[in-house]
Amino acid sequence: MQPLNLKRNLSIVAFEKGTMMLVQFITTLLLARMLTPEEFGVFAMLAIIVALGNMLVDASFGGSLIYHKDVYERDYSSVFWLNFVISLLLYVSLYISAKPIAKFYNESILANLVPIICLTIVLNAFGLVQYCKLYNRLKFATVVQMKILSIIVRSLTAILLAYFEAGVWALVLQQVITYLYQTILLIWSNRYMPKLYFKNGSIAHGYFVG
Repeated sequence: MQPLNLKRNLSIVAFEKGTMMLVQFITTLLLARMLTPEEFGVFAMLAIIVALGNMLVDASFGGSLIYHKDVYERDYSSVFWLNFVISLLLYVSLYISAKPIAKFYNESILANLVPIICLTIVLNAFGLVQYCKLYNRLKFATVVQMKILSIIVRSLTAILLAYFEAGVWALVLQQVITYLYQTILLIWSNRYMPKLYFKNGSIAHGYFVG
Protein backbone atom coordinates (compact mmCIF):
# COMPACT_ATOMS: atom_id res chain seq x y z
CA MET A 1 0.00 0.00 0.00
CA GLN A 2 2.77 2.45 0.82
CA PRO A 3 4.36 2.40 -2.70
CA LEU A 4 0.90 2.96 -4.21
CA ASN A 5 0.18 5.83 -1.85
CA LEU A 6 3.59 7.38 -2.53
CA LYS A 7 3.07 7.11 -6.29
CA ARG A 8 -0.40 8.63 -5.98
CA ASN A 9 0.84 11.52 -3.82
CA LEU A 10 3.70 12.24 -6.22
CA SER A 11 1.25 12.27 -9.13
CA ILE A 12 -1.02 14.68 -7.25
CA VAL A 13 1.86 17.04 -6.47
CA ALA A 14 3.15 16.88 -10.06
CA PHE A 15 -0.33 17.66 -11.40
CA GLU A 16 -0.62 20.59 -8.97
CA LYS A 17 2.74 22.08 -9.95
CA GLY A 18 2.11 21.65 -13.67
CA THR A 19 -1.38 23.14 -13.56
CA MET A 20 -0.33 26.11 -11.43
CA MET A 21 2.68 26.85 -13.64
CA LEU A 22 0.52 26.75 -16.77
CA VAL A 23 -2.20 29.00 -15.33
CA GLN A 24 0.40 31.42 -13.95
CA PHE A 25 2.24 31.55 -17.29
CA ILE A 26 -0.93 32.33 -19.26
CA THR A 27 -2.04 34.90 -16.69
CA THR A 28 1.33 36.65 -16.74
CA LEU A 29 1.26 36.88 -20.54
CA LEU A 30 -2.21 38.44 -20.50
CA LEU A 31 -1.45 40.86 -17.68
CA ALA A 32 1.78 41.95 -19.37
CA ARG A 33 -0.35 43.28 -22.23
CA MET A 34 -2.81 45.11 -19.98
CA LEU A 35 -0.56 46.55 -17.25
CA THR A 36 2.49 48.79 -17.43
CA PRO A 37 5.99 47.92 -16.20
CA GLU A 38 5.63 50.71 -13.61
CA GLU A 39 2.53 49.03 -12.16
CA PHE A 40 4.36 45.72 -11.92
CA GLY A 41 7.22 47.55 -10.24
CA VAL A 42 4.93 49.05 -7.60
CA PHE A 43 3.44 45.64 -6.93
CA ALA A 44 6.93 44.15 -6.55
CA MET A 45 7.60 46.62 -3.71
CA LEU A 46 4.43 45.46 -1.99
CA ALA A 47 5.24 41.80 -2.57
CA ILE A 48 8.52 42.18 -0.68
CA ILE A 49 6.73 43.71 2.32
CA VAL A 50 4.10 40.96 2.38
CA ALA A 51 6.67 38.18 1.98
CA LEU A 52 8.68 39.48 4.95
CA GLY A 53 5.50 39.81 7.00
CA ASN A 54 4.46 36.23 6.27
CA MET A 55 7.92 34.96 7.19
CA LEU A 56 7.67 36.67 10.58
CA VAL A 57 4.19 35.30 11.18
CA ASP A 58 5.06 31.71 10.34
CA ALA A 59 8.43 31.62 12.15
CA SER A 60 8.68 27.84 11.45
CA PHE A 61 5.71 27.01 13.69
CA GLY A 62 3.72 25.72 10.70
CA GLY A 63 6.51 23.33 9.77
CA SER A 64 6.69 22.13 13.36
CA LEU A 65 3.02 21.22 13.33
CA ILE A 66 3.47 19.20 10.15
CA TYR A 67 6.72 17.36 10.89
CA HIS A 68 6.36 16.78 14.62
CA LYS A 69 4.88 13.34 15.38
CA ASP A 70 2.87 14.17 18.49
CA VAL A 71 0.67 17.20 17.82
CA TYR A 72 -2.35 17.84 20.02
CA GLU A 73 -5.28 20.20 19.95
CA ARG A 74 -3.54 22.49 22.44
CA ASP A 75 -0.60 22.79 19.98
CA TYR A 76 -2.83 23.74 17.06
CA SER A 77 -4.73 26.29 19.13
CA SER A 78 -1.59 27.78 20.70
CA VAL A 79 0.16 28.20 17.34
CA PHE A 80 -2.98 29.67 15.79
CA TRP A 81 -3.41 32.35 18.43
CA LEU A 82 0.30 33.20 18.47
CA ASN A 83 0.39 33.60 14.68
CA PHE A 84 -2.87 35.52 14.64
CA VAL A 85 -1.76 38.01 17.29
CA ILE A 86 1.61 38.52 15.59
CA SER A 87 -0.14 39.10 12.25
CA LEU A 88 -2.45 41.70 13.80
CA LEU A 89 0.48 43.52 15.38
CA LEU A 90 2.33 43.47 12.05
CA TYR A 91 -0.73 44.74 10.23
CA VAL A 92 -1.20 47.65 12.62
CA SER A 93 2.51 48.52 12.33
CA LEU A 94 2.40 48.44 8.53
CA TYR A 95 -0.86 50.38 8.45
CA ILE A 96 0.74 53.15 10.53
CA SER A 97 3.89 52.99 8.38
CA ALA A 98 2.05 53.18 5.04
CA LYS A 99 2.74 56.87 4.44
CA PRO A 100 6.42 56.72 5.47
CA ILE A 101 6.83 53.69 3.18
CA ALA A 102 5.24 55.63 0.30
CA LYS A 103 7.53 58.56 0.98
CA PHE A 104 10.59 56.31 1.16
CA TYR A 105 9.87 54.77 -2.24
CA ASN A 106 8.60 58.08 -3.64
CA GLU A 107 5.36 56.35 -4.70
CA SER A 108 2.34 58.10 -3.20
CA ILE A 109 -0.04 55.30 -4.23
CA LEU A 110 1.67 52.96 -1.76
CA ALA A 111 0.00 54.83 1.10
CA ASN A 112 -3.34 53.44 -0.12
CA LEU A 113 -2.08 50.04 -1.28
CA VAL A 114 -0.12 48.93 1.79
CA PRO A 115 -3.12 48.78 4.21
CA ILE A 116 -5.09 46.73 1.69
CA ILE A 117 -2.52 44.16 0.58
CA CYS A 118 -1.26 43.65 4.13
CA LEU A 119 -4.65 42.16 4.98
CA THR A 120 -3.23 39.04 3.33
CA ILE A 121 -0.79 38.67 6.24
CA VAL A 122 -3.70 38.33 8.67
CA LEU A 123 -5.58 35.98 6.35
CA ASN A 124 -2.48 33.86 5.88
CA ALA A 125 -2.03 33.57 9.64
CA PHE A 126 -5.67 32.51 9.95
CA GLY A 127 -5.25 29.75 7.37
CA LEU A 128 -1.83 28.39 8.36
CA VAL A 129 -3.04 25.97 11.03
CA GLN A 130 -5.89 24.90 8.77
CA TYR A 131 -3.36 23.86 6.11
CA CYS A 132 -1.30 22.00 8.71
CA LYS A 133 -4.32 19.99 9.83
CA LEU A 134 -5.04 18.94 6.26
CA TYR A 135 -1.44 17.85 5.71
CA ASN A 136 -1.39 15.91 8.98
CA ARG A 137 -4.58 14.12 7.94
CA LEU A 138 -2.88 13.31 4.60
CA LYS A 139 -5.55 15.19 2.67
CA PHE A 140 -3.15 15.99 -0.16
CA ALA A 141 -5.81 15.84 -2.86
CA THR A 142 -7.92 18.37 -0.96
CA VAL A 143 -4.94 20.72 -0.60
CA VAL A 144 -4.19 20.45 -4.32
CA GLN A 145 -7.80 21.11 -5.27
CA MET A 146 -7.87 24.23 -3.11
CA LYS A 147 -4.59 25.52 -4.52
CA ILE A 148 -5.73 25.02 -8.10
CA LEU A 149 -9.12 26.63 -7.44
CA SER A 150 -7.38 29.53 -5.69
CA ILE A 151 -4.96 30.23 -8.53
CA ILE A 152 -7.81 30.13 -11.03
CA VAL A 153 -9.79 32.62 -8.92
CA ARG A 154 -6.68 34.78 -8.56
CA SER A 155 -5.96 34.76 -12.27
CA LEU A 156 -9.53 35.53 -13.31
CA THR A 157 -9.74 38.34 -10.73
CA ALA A 158 -6.53 39.97 -11.93
CA ILE A 159 -7.41 39.66 -15.62
CA LEU A 160 -10.93 41.03 -15.11
CA LEU A 161 -9.75 44.00 -13.04
CA ALA A 162 -6.90 44.72 -15.45
CA TYR A 163 -9.35 44.62 -18.35
CA PHE A 164 -11.40 47.33 -16.63
CA GLU A 165 -8.21 49.39 -16.22
CA ALA A 166 -7.81 48.99 -12.47
CA GLY A 167 -4.04 49.21 -12.90
CA VAL A 168 -1.92 48.04 -9.98
CA TRP A 169 -5.11 47.52 -7.98
CA ALA A 170 -5.75 44.48 -10.15
CA LEU A 171 -2.63 42.84 -8.73
CA VAL A 172 -3.32 43.93 -5.16
CA LEU A 173 -6.98 42.94 -5.01
CA GLN A 174 -6.29 39.56 -6.59
CA GLN A 175 -4.04 38.76 -3.63
CA VAL A 176 -6.60 39.79 -1.03
CA ILE A 177 -9.47 37.97 -2.76
CA THR A 178 -7.33 34.84 -3.20
CA TYR A 179 -6.33 34.66 0.47
CA LEU A 180 -9.91 35.29 1.55
CA TYR A 181 -11.15 32.56 -0.79
CA GLN A 182 -8.48 30.13 0.47
CA THR A 183 -9.43 30.81 4.08
CA ILE A 184 -13.10 30.11 3.39
CA LEU A 185 -12.20 26.87 1.59
CA LEU A 186 -9.94 25.78 4.43
CA ILE A 187 -12.59 26.37 7.09
CA TRP A 188 -15.17 24.58 4.97
CA SER A 189 -12.86 21.60 4.32
CA ASN A 190 -11.62 21.22 7.89
CA ARG A 191 -14.72 22.16 9.81
CA TYR A 192 -12.19 23.30 12.39
CA MET A 193 -12.01 26.35 14.60
CA PRO A 194 -9.27 26.81 17.23
CA LYS A 195 -10.20 26.70 20.86
CA LEU A 196 -9.70 29.66 23.16
CA TYR A 197 -6.52 28.15 24.47
CA PHE A 198 -2.88 29.17 24.62
CA LYS A 199 0.05 27.50 26.32
CA ASN A 200 3.68 28.60 26.12
CA GLY A 201 4.83 25.05 26.61
CA SER A 202 3.08 23.96 23.42
CA ILE A 203 4.85 26.66 21.44
CA ALA A 204 8.27 25.83 22.85
CA HIS A 205 7.71 22.11 22.40
CA GLY A 206 6.52 22.49 18.82
CA TYR A 207 9.32 24.86 17.84
CA PHE A 208 12.36 23.30 19.39
CA VAL A 209 11.44 19.65 18.92
CA GLY A 210 9.75 20.05 15.54
